[in-house]
Amino acid sequence: MVEKDLVALKKHVKTAFELRTYTLKRDTLEYAVNILRNLDDSQRPLWIARVLDVISKQSLNSPLLGIETLKSAVAICENKKSRKSSASRISILIYSLSLFNVIDIFSAPRFDYDETSRKLVSIPQQPSAIGKCVDAIELLRNRLKFVIQRFLRSSSSGKYQLSTVEKLLGSRCKQSNVIVLGILTQSSVDSYQLEDLTGSINVDLSNATFHSGLYTDGCIMLLEGYYNADLLTVTGVGLPPVENAEMTRSYFGDANWFGGESAKAYASQPQLRDANARNKDARIVFISDVWLDDPKVWLRSLFTSHFYSLIPVIYLHIHFFRR
Repeated sequence: MVEKDLVALKKHVKTAFELRTYTLKRDTLEYAVNILRNLDDSQRPLWIARVLDVISKQSLNSPLLGIETLKSAVAICENKKSRKSSASRISILIYSLSLFNVIDIFSAPRFDYDETSRKLVSIPQQPSAIGKCVDAIELLRNRLKFVIQRFLRSSSSGKYQLSTVEKLLGSRCKQSNVIVLGILTQSSVDSYQLEDLTGSINVDLSNATFHSGLYTDGCIMLLEGYYNADLLTVTGVGLPPVENAEMTRSYFGDANWFGGESAKAYASQPQLRDANARNKDARIVFISDVWLDDPKVWLRSLFTSHFYSLIPVIYLHIHFFRR
């Protein structure tokens, strides 16, 4: 490839990534160009589109892409391509990943929802066993952010005009047909408030109709009613719509959010799905606070097929099991 064509290719790659709000470091751009220069002109747009699709579904801390991020995306694309072309490779990969992983809470990854990029972003700070008051507040705010983003992309969001507490408090006149999504709190015996990411407002639930669901203090819920004089008089209470795993994965991709060996979610690993399909009756038994050194405990019955119709794959002991 002549120098002129090489410069044009660099500019094309740089522009393609910038259109998706990404910026390539110099070595990252060189790496991409070195791959693309060996491809036909018709294959280059497809390669860029596939890599960008993989990167868009990853949890990145910055739009500035390093070479490791691009290499990882290229490897994922290559794996997808090789799986389609070679079915025998799946049988080999069955043994490349552990069927079970024990992940302690301090090594599990943590994520926050970035409202600007609409992606899950990794939290780099190490978790602490002794949290602060602000950590509890952030936990509730992050939980509410996750529910709000899920509601806004659901089919139900098109039927309602969602208001915020800040918007209501800034209104000087009565507001009818108001719908607010937030956390229900109680400051005193007969006083309830609804809190969202923008503030807190008093609510009157005395004449509210509760739709089916389990409602508790601190529950995230949808309140419908009218607002006047710093009070939201509620006429209807409901829970935000749920979302299955397939729909969530279609939006965020198949990144692994729980930790372990793989950067890809274990549920999306074809070799693990195959192992699960071949062992439909497999089960895991959780045992808590069972004194295994006490003669009264039926050890022989507990760990033999006389107690279970099928012998479990794993016995998981929780808490103490010896006096």
